[in-house]
Amino acid sequence: MFHEYFANGEVDRAKIVTDILSRKIDAKTVEQLCSNPQIKASFTRGGFPNKRPKKEWNAKYLNLLACVAVAETFNKDYLLYLNKVAGYVAAKAKLKKAFAVGLLILLVLLAGIAVFRYFANR
Repeated sequence: MFHEYFANGEVDRAKIVTDILSRKIDAKTVEQLCSNPQIKASFTRGGFPNKRPKKEWNAKYLNLLACVAVAETFNKDYLLYLNKVAGYVAAKAKLKKAFAVGLLILLVLLAGIAVFRYFANR
């Protein structure tokens, strides 16, 4: 199980992080990964003390968090936090996209009404 997260007998941290960022891994899968003895053995120091408030969560912060896995911290607390931030940032991006599409539709409708009125009053 989870053989795709091992390369040359080592835990492929970058692959795990990439899959979390791309939302291929959810919180339940992160929990399962963290219970794998080989992955657990690759953990670095416990916890992730550098958490920021939710209002600071954005794509830039998410990219910074992704780099931490390789350079500094790799453990269950970190992976669950990364998953939470990635989910929030993805949902926020999706909401922005939906809002932009809705605004575009509204503008097209308003333009259509204006054109219709223009030609109807001629």
